[in-house]
Amino acid sequence: MSELEIKAQSHALINDLEQHGAYVHIPKSDHDYATTTGLRMLVLRHLVQESDGLYRACDTEYDMLRYYANSIAHPPEL
Repeated sequence: MSELEIKAQSHALINDLEQHGAYVHIPKSDHDYATTTGLRMLVLRHLVQESDGLYRACDTEYDMLRYYANSIAHPPEL
């Protein structure tokens, strides 16, 4: 997935959460900055790898990524 695709999906998810009343902290009030920084941290921690401008989860880190994803998963109350 390209960085642009990640940013588009991230922005859409954040908007959906906010529309359902969730507070989402966006550093510097900048969605682009927040996504770029988060992605960079995942790469530095070897949870995600980048190759030719495309990002993917590292094969050996699915369990760790799933753990973190589950720790913040909160279905919106409709």
